[in-house]
Amino acid sequence: MIRAQEEWGPLREVLCSEGGAVYVLGMTDRGKSTFCRYLIEELSGRSGAGYLDLDCGQSTIGPPTTLGLGIFRETAACPAAVHLRFAGSTSPRGHFLQVLAGAACLRRKAEHEGLHATVIDSPGYVQGARAAEFQIQLIDCLRPDHLVAFQRSCELESILPVFRHRTALRIHRFPVSPAVRVRSRIERQRSREERFRDYFAGALAHEIPFRGLGVHGDLPEPRARGAWRNRLVALCDAEQMVLALGIIDDVDLVRHVFSLHAPPLDPSRVACVHVGSLQLDLSGKER
Repeated sequence: MIRAQEEWGPLREVLCSEGGAVYVLGMTDRGKSTFCRYLIEELSGRSGAGYLDLDCGQSTIGPPTTLGLGIFRETAACPAAVHLRFAGSTSPRGHFLQVLAGAACLRRKAEHEGLHATVIDSPGYVQGARAAEFQIQLIDCLRPDHLVAFQRSCELESILPVFRHRTALRIHRFPVSPAVRVRSRIERQRSREERFRDYFAGALAHEIPFRGLGVHGDLPEPRARGAWRNRLVALCDAEQMVLALGIIDDVDLVRHVFSLHAPPLDPSRVACVHVGSLQLDLSGKER
């Protein structure tokens, strides 16, 4: 059971009665995901709620490197459906286009589902001019009805004033709960490794013919087999929704085949292969 802060109550009441989309902004270890889960628990029984998870490093809905939309209909215990897009890395840095495009696609998906409310858990990437501009463009693209800011001092003050005069957007400033524990970089890295390890625990060897498929992203030189080996990829459908993540074992340029490990999937549904920037082994460790 999540212990709600007193300040959260008025926004919860507004979302329960009016619905809408809320964008939750803050650095890493500010309690954003806890707040998002609290809202999902409160809203899931009201014509459905969407959890739009844009934190590709410490993801909640899908494995790391993905953006996820979880659709909760009658209970917050388990999503009725999950849709994933691939960011290509565990950080938005260097992958702004993938995150912006994927977020916009999943936002449209949530609207198409006719959900009462959508809760958007943003990346913790907020420090510095590039990060602030990234967040500004992401908020502008997604057009939420509410913007919730969790900050300890003034770390979001390069972002919030941009939206101060937008009448269709209500800004809510919440203090960070004293119960929030700050995790070290090593702890966050180990958490990602564990998530990857769990995801690939049941991985099988697959051969994916790539002649006729779209192959895009962070592409190594075709003949640089060492650069392809252990490369994390997303096997996607025609809408670029992720069917499964895979780890490349080898690339056969004669047969035009990717040999890789991935969870069970139907290869006939694969329309494109989105190549990420990470190299992983099946234990979840980055190479």
